[in-house]
Amino acid sequence: MIELRLRVDQFENGHFEYRYGDKIAVFEIINEDFSARSEIGIINKILITVYNQDDSGTVLKAKNVQLQSSVIGLGNNVVGVRSDNAALRGKILSKDNIDQCVILLYE
Repeated sequence: MIELRLRVDQFENGHFEYRYGDKIAVFEIINEDFSARSEIGIINKILITVYNQDDSGTVLKAKNVQLQSSVIGLGNNVVGVRSDNAALRGKILSKDNIDQCVILLYE
């Protein structure tokens, strides 16, 4: 298991990649626009996608894409998101709270 601490300043154009074993974890800052009754609300979240690589390092995007949950406190056998701040549990990982979280990457 790899514990990864990320900061917003590590992202370039809203994008960060981390290679480990035969996988690559891609983190993207996404801004979603929710409009209701002429009011616009933009919510940012960090999307986590894990791709497998072949022996040459080529990313196998079409075949083995694994979109992961970015809910703090949840995880599976690929990725988990943890925080010591109990108030963040159940919330979406975002650029506002990423510095309070640890990403767990399982090989």
